[in-house]
Amino acid sequence: MADKANIFYAVASRLGSGGVGGIARQAVSTLADAGRLHMAAAYGSAPDGVAAERFHSIKRPFRNPLAEKKRRRLKERLAFDSATREIIDGDGMELFHGWNANCLDTIRAAKEHGITTIVERASTHMKTQMRILREAYDSVGVDPGVIELDEVIERCVEEYGAADYVLVPSRFVYGTFVDEGFDAGRLILLPFGVDLEKFSPARKKPETPTFLFCGRIGIRKGVHHLLEAWKKAAIRGARLVLVGNVDPEFRFAFATVADDPCVEVLSYSGDMPALYRSATAFVLPTLEEGSALVAYEAMASGLPLITTERAGSVARDGAEAVMVSPGDVDGLAKALTDAAANPGRMEEMGAAARKRALEFSWERYRQRLITVYDSVLDGAGPVPLPDGVD
Repeated sequence: MADKANIFYAVASRLGSGGVGGIARQAVSTLADAGRLHMAAAYGSAPDGVAAERFHSIKRPFRNPLAEKKRRRLKERLAFDSATREIIDGDGMELFHGWNANCLDTIRAAKEHGITTIVERASTHMKTQMRILREAYDSVGVDPGVIELDEVIERCVEEYGAADYVLVPSRFVYGTFVDEGFDAGRLILLPFGVDLEKFSPARKKPETPTFLFCGRIGIRKGVHHLLEAWKKAAIRGARLVLVGNVDPEFRFAFATVADDPCVEVLSYSGDMPALYRSATAFVLPTLEEGSALVAYEAMASGLPLITTERAGSVARDGAEAVMVSPGDVDGLAKALTDAAANPGRMEEMGAAARKRALEFSWERYRQRLITVYDSVLDGAGPVPLPDGVD
Protein backbone atom coordinates (compact mmCIF):
# COMPACT_ATOMS: atom_id res chain seq x y z
CA MET A 1 0.00 0.00 0.00
CA ALA A 2 3.00 2.26 0.44
CA ASP A 3 2.99 3.35 -3.19
CA LYS A 4 -0.70 4.27 -3.31
CA ALA A 5 -2.17 7.76 -3.00
CA ASN A 6 -4.97 6.47 -0.82
CA ILE A 7 -5.41 8.80 2.17
CA PHE A 8 -7.84 11.71 2.55
CA TYR A 9 -6.87 14.19 5.28
CA ALA A 10 -9.26 16.94 6.41
CA VAL A 11 -8.83 19.68 9.01
CA ALA A 12 -10.97 22.75 9.65
CA SER A 13 -7.97 25.08 9.89
CA ARG A 14 -5.55 26.82 7.60
CA LEU A 15 -2.55 24.56 7.05
CA GLY A 16 0.55 26.05 8.63
CA SER A 17 -1.28 28.25 11.11
CA GLY A 18 -0.60 27.77 14.81
CA GLY A 19 -1.72 24.80 16.86
CA VAL A 20 -3.81 22.29 14.93
CA GLY A 21 -3.03 24.00 11.63
CA GLY A 22 0.69 23.52 12.18
CA ILE A 23 0.29 19.88 13.12
CA ALA A 24 -1.93 19.25 10.10
CA ARG A 25 0.63 20.93 7.83
CA GLN A 26 3.20 18.38 8.97
CA ALA A 27 0.79 15.52 8.32
CA VAL A 28 -0.29 16.68 4.87
CA SER A 29 3.31 17.34 3.83
CA THR A 30 4.21 13.86 5.03
CA LEU A 31 1.52 12.30 2.87
CA ALA A 32 2.41 14.42 -0.16
CA ASP A 33 6.12 13.59 0.12
CA ALA A 34 5.38 9.89 0.51
CA GLY A 35 3.04 9.83 -2.49
CA ARG A 36 0.18 8.77 -0.20
CA LEU A 37 -2.05 11.86 -0.41
CA HIS A 38 -5.32 11.17 -2.20
CA MET A 39 -6.78 14.52 -1.14
CA ALA A 40 -6.40 17.15 1.58
CA ALA A 41 -9.15 19.54 2.60
CA ALA A 42 -8.67 22.66 4.71
CA TYR A 43 -9.33 26.36 4.79
CA GLY A 44 -7.16 28.54 2.55
CA SER A 45 -4.94 27.55 -0.34
CA ALA A 46 -2.67 24.57 -0.90
CA PRO A 47 0.65 24.96 0.92
CA ASP A 48 3.99 24.59 -0.82
CA GLY A 49 4.74 21.02 -1.79
CA VAL A 50 1.10 19.96 -2.15
CA ALA A 51 -0.16 19.64 -5.72
CA ALA A 52 -3.22 21.76 -6.45
CA GLU A 53 -5.17 18.73 -7.72
CA ARG A 54 -4.60 17.06 -4.34
CA PHE A 55 -5.99 19.95 -2.30
CA HIS A 56 -9.59 21.02 -1.79
CA SER A 57 -9.93 24.54 -0.42
CA ILE A 58 -12.97 24.85 1.85
CA LYS A 59 -14.57 28.26 2.03
CA ARG A 60 -15.75 29.41 5.44
CA PRO A 61 -19.45 30.25 5.60
CA PHE A 62 -20.46 33.85 6.04
CA ARG A 63 -19.81 34.94 9.61
CA ASN A 64 -22.87 36.79 10.88
CA PRO A 65 -21.47 39.28 13.41
CA LEU A 66 -24.81 39.30 15.19
CA ALA A 67 -24.87 35.54 15.73
CA GLU A 68 -23.82 34.08 19.06
CA LYS A 69 -20.21 32.87 18.85
CA LYS A 70 -20.85 29.23 19.74
CA ARG A 71 -23.70 28.98 17.24
CA ARG A 72 -21.49 30.51 14.59
CA ARG A 73 -18.75 27.97 15.26
CA LEU A 74 -21.26 25.12 15.11
CA LYS A 75 -22.45 26.38 11.72
CA GLU A 76 -18.85 26.44 10.48
CA ARG A 77 -18.24 22.91 11.69
CA LEU A 78 -21.37 21.56 10.01
CA ALA A 79 -20.52 23.35 6.77
CA PHE A 80 -16.98 21.94 6.77
CA ASP A 81 -18.28 18.44 7.44
CA SER A 82 -20.81 18.77 4.63
CA ALA A 83 -18.10 19.90 2.20
CA THR A 84 -15.68 17.08 3.03
CA ARG A 85 -18.46 14.49 2.90
CA GLU A 86 -18.93 15.35 -0.78
CA ILE A 87 -15.24 14.58 -1.44
CA ILE A 88 -15.52 10.99 -0.23
CA ASP A 89 -15.29 8.48 -3.06
CA GLY A 90 -14.43 4.84 -3.53
CA ASP A 91 -11.97 5.48 -6.34
CA GLY A 92 -8.69 4.61 -4.64
CA MET A 93 -9.48 6.28 -1.31
CA GLU A 94 -8.80 3.78 1.47
CA LEU A 95 -8.41 5.87 4.63
CA PHE A 96 -9.99 9.06 5.93
CA HIS A 97 -8.30 11.11 8.69
CA GLY A 98 -10.34 13.94 10.20
CA TRP A 99 -10.28 16.08 13.33
CA ASN A 100 -12.84 15.80 16.12
CA ALA A 101 -15.98 17.97 16.00
CA ASN A 102 -15.78 18.47 12.24
CA CYS A 103 -16.27 15.13 10.49
CA LEU A 104 -19.22 13.01 11.69
CA ASP A 105 -21.07 12.91 8.37
CA THR A 106 -17.81 12.43 6.47
CA ILE A 107 -16.96 9.41 8.61
CA ARG A 108 -20.39 7.93 7.91
CA ALA A 109 -20.00 8.49 4.17
CA ALA A 110 -16.54 6.92 4.24
CA LYS A 111 -17.83 3.85 6.04
CA GLU A 112 -20.48 3.39 3.33
CA HIS A 113 -17.61 3.11 0.81
CA GLY A 114 -15.64 0.68 2.98
CA ILE A 115 -13.03 3.33 3.80
CA THR A 116 -11.13 3.02 7.11
CA THR A 117 -11.59 6.07 9.34
CA ILE A 118 -9.51 7.87 11.96
CA VAL A 119 -10.70 10.80 14.03
CA GLU A 120 -8.01 12.82 15.79
CA ARG A 121 -8.70 14.31 19.21
CA ALA A 122 -6.16 16.92 20.38
CA SER A 123 -7.59 17.24 23.91
CA THR A 124 -9.09 14.91 26.49
CA HIS A 125 -12.29 12.96 25.86
CA MET A 126 -14.98 15.57 25.35
CA LYS A 127 -16.96 14.50 28.42
CA THR A 128 -13.83 14.61 30.57
CA GLN A 129 -12.86 17.99 29.20
CA MET A 130 -16.25 19.54 29.91
CA ARG A 131 -16.30 18.07 33.43
CA ILE A 132 -12.83 19.40 34.30
CA LEU A 133 -13.58 22.85 32.92
CA ARG A 134 -16.93 23.12 34.68
CA GLU A 135 -15.30 22.25 37.99
CA ALA A 136 -12.42 24.66 37.41
CA TYR A 137 -14.61 27.62 36.53
CA ASP A 138 -17.10 26.88 39.31
CA SER A 139 -14.26 26.80 41.85
CA VAL A 140 -13.48 30.47 41.19
CA GLY A 141 -17.05 31.59 40.65
CA VAL A 142 -16.62 32.46 36.98
CA ASP A 143 -19.20 31.68 34.30
CA PRO A 144 -17.86 28.73 32.27
CA GLY A 145 -18.19 30.29 28.86
CA VAL A 146 -15.82 27.69 27.40
CA ILE A 147 -18.40 24.92 27.79
CA GLU A 148 -19.47 23.72 24.37
CA LEU A 149 -23.04 23.48 23.09
CA ASP A 150 -24.77 20.17 23.74
CA GLU A 151 -24.91 19.57 19.97
CA VAL A 152 -21.13 19.87 19.71
CA ILE A 153 -20.51 17.56 22.67
CA GLU A 154 -22.88 14.97 21.22
CA ARG A 155 -21.29 15.12 17.77
CA CYS A 156 -17.79 14.74 19.22
CA VAL A 157 -18.79 11.64 21.16
CA GLU A 158 -20.67 10.24 18.16
CA GLU A 159 -17.51 10.63 16.07
CA TYR A 160 -15.58 8.48 18.55
CA GLY A 161 -18.14 5.73 18.11
CA ALA A 162 -18.44 6.06 14.34
CA ALA A 163 -14.71 6.07 13.52
CA ASP A 164 -12.62 2.91 13.35
CA TYR A 165 -9.86 4.52 15.40
CA VAL A 166 -9.33 7.58 17.60
CA LEU A 167 -5.87 9.18 17.44
CA VAL A 168 -4.68 10.91 20.63
CA PRO A 169 -1.45 12.78 21.47
CA SER A 170 -0.62 11.69 25.03
CA ARG A 171 -0.98 9.00 27.65
CA PHE A 172 -3.10 11.38 29.72
CA VAL A 173 -5.62 11.79 26.91
CA TYR A 174 -5.47 8.05 26.22
CA GLY A 175 -6.39 7.41 29.86
CA THR A 176 -9.42 9.71 29.74
CA PHE A 177 -10.86 7.68 26.86
CA VAL A 178 -10.30 4.41 28.70
CA ASP A 179 -11.89 5.91 31.83
CA GLU A 180 -14.94 6.86 29.76
CA GLY A 181 -15.31 3.23 28.69
CA PHE A 182 -13.79 3.52 25.21
CA ASP A 183 -12.21 0.40 23.70
CA ALA A 184 -8.44 0.75 24.10
CA GLY A 185 -7.96 -1.44 21.04
CA ARG A 186 -9.32 1.42 18.92
CA LEU A 187 -7.03 4.07 20.42
CA ILE A 188 -3.83 5.19 18.71
CA LEU A 189 -1.21 7.19 20.63
CA LEU A 190 0.86 9.59 18.53
CA PRO A 191 2.70 12.47 20.25
CA PHE A 192 3.32 15.71 18.38
CA GLY A 193 6.72 17.11 17.43
CA VAL A 194 8.99 20.15 17.51
CA ASP A 195 11.41 22.01 15.25
CA LEU A 196 14.77 21.21 16.82
CA GLU A 197 16.65 23.80 14.78
CA LYS A 198 14.30 26.65 15.58
CA PHE A 199 14.17 25.81 19.28
CA SER A 200 17.57 25.20 20.83
CA PRO A 201 19.22 25.75 24.23
CA ALA A 202 20.85 29.00 25.29
CA ARG A 203 24.63 29.04 25.44
CA LYS A 204 24.42 30.65 28.88
CA LYS A 205 21.63 30.45 31.43
CA PRO A 206 20.23 33.72 32.85
CA GLU A 207 21.68 34.86 36.16
CA THR A 208 18.23 35.82 37.44
CA PRO A 209 15.93 32.85 38.06
CA THR A 210 13.28 33.29 35.36
CA PHE A 211 10.13 31.21 35.14
CA LEU A 212 8.31 31.27 31.82
CA PHE A 213 4.72 30.43 30.91
CA CYS A 214 3.42 30.48 27.32
CA GLY A 215 -0.15 29.94 26.22
CA ARG A 216 -3.62 31.32 26.82
CA ILE A 217 -3.50 33.07 30.18
CA GLY A 218 -6.58 31.74 31.90
CA ILE A 219 -8.24 29.20 34.14
CA ARG A 220 -7.87 26.15 31.88
CA LYS A 221 -4.09 26.52 31.96
CA GLY A 222 -4.06 26.88 35.75
CA VAL A 223 -2.49 30.33 35.67
CA HIS A 224 -4.56 31.45 38.68
CA HIS A 225 -2.86 28.68 40.66
CA LEU A 226 0.52 29.81 39.33
CA LEU A 227 -0.08 33.38 40.47
CA GLU A 228 -1.13 32.20 43.94
CA ALA A 229 1.91 29.92 44.15
CA TRP A 230 4.18 32.73 43.02
CA LYS A 231 2.94 35.01 45.79
CA LYS A 232 3.28 32.21 48.35
CA ALA A 233 6.81 31.32 47.22
CA ALA A 234 8.00 34.96 47.42
CA ILE A 235 11.31 34.17 45.73
CA ARG A 236 13.61 37.16 46.07
CA GLY A 237 15.19 38.34 42.83
CA ALA A 238 13.23 35.95 40.59
CA ARG A 239 11.01 36.77 37.60
CA LEU A 240 7.76 35.30 36.33
CA VAL A 241 7.05 35.94 32.65
CA LEU A 242 3.63 35.14 31.20
CA VAL A 243 3.40 35.15 27.41
CA GLY A 244 0.06 34.97 25.64
CA ASN A 245 -3.41 36.42 25.35
CA VAL A 246 -5.30 36.99 28.58
CA ASP A 247 -8.80 35.49 28.69
CA PRO A 248 -11.29 38.30 29.42
CA GLU A 249 -12.79 36.51 32.43
CA PHE A 250 -9.33 36.03 33.96
CA ARG A 251 -8.52 39.63 34.85
CA PHE A 252 -9.59 39.01 38.45
CA ALA A 253 -6.61 36.74 39.09
CA PHE A 254 -4.03 39.48 38.64
CA ALA A 255 -5.12 41.10 41.89
CA THR A 256 -2.93 38.46 43.55
CA VAL A 257 0.26 39.99 42.11
CA ALA A 258 -0.91 43.52 41.30
CA ASP A 259 1.99 45.14 43.14
CA ASP A 260 4.70 42.68 42.11
CA PRO A 261 7.13 44.25 39.58
CA CYS A 262 8.71 40.84 39.01
CA VAL A 263 5.64 39.53 37.17
CA GLU A 264 5.55 40.44 33.48
CA VAL A 265 2.76 39.82 30.98
CA LEU A 266 3.81 39.87 27.33
CA SER A 267 2.03 39.37 24.03
CA TYR A 268 3.14 36.57 21.74
CA SER A 269 6.53 37.41 20.27
CA GLY A 270 7.83 36.82 16.79
CA ASP A 271 10.97 35.53 18.48
CA MET A 272 9.63 32.88 20.81
CA PRO A 273 12.92 30.92 20.70
CA ALA A 274 14.67 33.89 22.32
CA LEU A 275 12.08 33.98 25.11
CA TYR A 276 12.63 30.30 25.86
CA ARG A 277 16.39 30.82 25.92
CA SER A 278 15.95 33.67 28.42
CA ALA A 279 14.31 31.39 30.99
CA THR A 280 15.46 29.07 33.75
CA ALA A 281 12.41 26.81 33.72
CA PHE A 282 9.08 26.47 31.96
CA VAL A 283 5.93 26.39 34.07
CA LEU A 284 2.68 24.89 32.78
CA PRO A 285 0.29 24.06 35.65
CA THR A 286 -2.53 23.20 33.27
CA LEU A 287 -5.83 21.68 34.37
CA GLU A 288 -6.82 20.25 30.97
CA GLU A 289 -4.75 19.77 27.85
CA GLY A 290 -4.00 17.28 25.12
CA SER A 291 -0.26 17.61 24.60
CA ALA A 292 0.85 21.24 24.70
CA LEU A 293 3.14 22.17 21.83
CA VAL A 294 4.79 24.81 24.02
CA ALA A 295 6.06 22.02 26.29
CA TYR A 296 7.86 20.40 23.35
CA GLU A 297 9.32 23.79 22.42
CA ALA A 298 10.50 24.46 25.97
CA MET A 299 12.15 21.05 26.21
CA ALA A 300 13.88 21.52 22.85
CA SER A 301 15.13 24.85 24.23
CA GLY A 302 16.78 23.06 27.13
CA LEU A 303 14.27 24.01 29.81
CA PRO A 304 13.10 21.75 32.62
CA LEU A 305 9.34 21.71 33.12
CA ILE A 306 7.27 22.38 36.21
CA THR A 307 3.94 21.00 35.14
CA THR A 308 1.06 18.58 35.73
CA GLU A 309 0.28 15.24 34.15
CA ARG A 310 -2.67 16.94 32.47
CA ALA A 311 -0.36 18.88 30.18
CA GLY A 312 0.16 15.65 28.25
CA SER A 313 3.88 16.29 28.04
CA VAL A 314 6.45 13.71 26.98
CA ALA A 315 8.59 14.91 29.93
CA ARG A 316 8.97 12.47 32.83
CA ASP A 317 8.74 13.28 36.51
CA GLY A 318 12.17 13.57 38.11
CA ALA A 319 14.01 13.38 34.80
CA GLU A 320 12.94 16.32 32.63
CA ALA A 321 10.13 17.67 34.80
CA VAL A 322 8.85 18.31 38.28
CA MET A 323 5.25 17.10 38.32
CA VAL A 324 2.73 18.69 40.66
CA SER A 325 -0.89 17.78 41.18
CA PRO A 326 -3.38 19.96 39.27
CA GLY A 327 -4.54 22.80 41.52
CA ASP A 328 -1.92 22.12 44.21
CA VAL A 329 -0.79 25.67 45.02
CA ASP A 330 1.51 24.60 47.87
CA GLY A 331 3.17 21.96 45.72
CA LEU A 332 3.62 24.44 42.90
CA ALA A 333 5.11 27.04 45.27
CA LYS A 334 7.59 24.45 46.56
CA ALA A 335 8.57 23.46 43.02
CA LEU A 336 9.26 27.11 42.15
CA THR A 337 11.26 27.65 45.35
CA ASP A 338 13.30 24.49 44.88
CA ALA A 339 14.04 25.36 41.26
CA ALA A 340 15.33 28.82 42.18
CA ALA A 341 17.48 27.37 44.98
CA ASN A 342 19.01 24.61 42.84
CA PRO A 343 20.21 26.07 39.52
CA GLY A 344 22.60 23.18 38.96
CA ARG A 345 19.81 20.67 39.19
CA MET A 346 17.72 22.77 36.80
CA GLU A 347 20.54 22.77 34.26
CA GLU A 348 20.85 18.98 34.52
CA MET A 349 17.13 18.54 33.97
CA GLY A 350 17.21 21.07 31.13
CA ALA A 351 19.93 19.08 29.37
CA ALA A 352 17.86 15.94 29.84
CA ALA A 353 14.82 17.76 28.42
CA ARG A 354 16.73 18.67 25.27
CA LYS A 355 17.89 15.07 24.89
CA ARG A 356 14.33 13.83 25.35
CA ALA A 357 13.05 16.33 22.79
CA LEU A 358 15.39 14.84 20.19
CA GLU A 359 13.09 11.81 20.16
CA PHE A 360 10.15 14.03 19.19
CA SER A 361 11.31 16.01 16.19
CA TRP A 362 8.80 16.66 13.44
CA GLU A 363 10.77 14.21 11.34
CA ARG A 364 10.13 11.48 13.90
CA TYR A 365 6.46 12.51 13.99
CA ARG A 366 6.26 12.09 10.21
CA GLN A 367 7.84 8.63 10.38
CA ARG A 368 5.51 7.54 13.15
CA LEU A 369 2.47 8.86 11.29
CA ILE A 370 3.23 6.76 8.21
CA THR A 371 3.73 3.74 10.49
CA VAL A 372 0.29 4.40 12.01
CA TYR A 373 -1.36 4.57 8.60
CA ASP A 374 0.35 1.38 7.43
CA SER A 375 -0.63 -0.47 10.61
CA VAL A 376 -4.25 0.63 10.30
CA LEU A 377 -4.52 -0.30 6.63
CA ASP A 378 -2.83 -3.65 7.20
CA GLY A 379 -5.61 -4.45 9.66
CA ALA A 380 -3.27 -6.38 11.91
CA GLY A 381 -5.03 -5.40 15.16
CA PRO A 382 -4.31 -2.68 17.73
CA VAL A 383 -1.69 -0.15 16.62
CA PRO A 384 1.46 -0.51 18.78
CA LEU A 385 2.92 2.41 20.72
CA PRO A 386 5.37 4.41 18.61
CA ASP A 387 9.06 4.03 19.34
CA GLY A 388 10.43 6.39 21.97
CA VAL A 389 7.11 6.60 23.85
CA ASP A 390 7.37 5.04 27.30
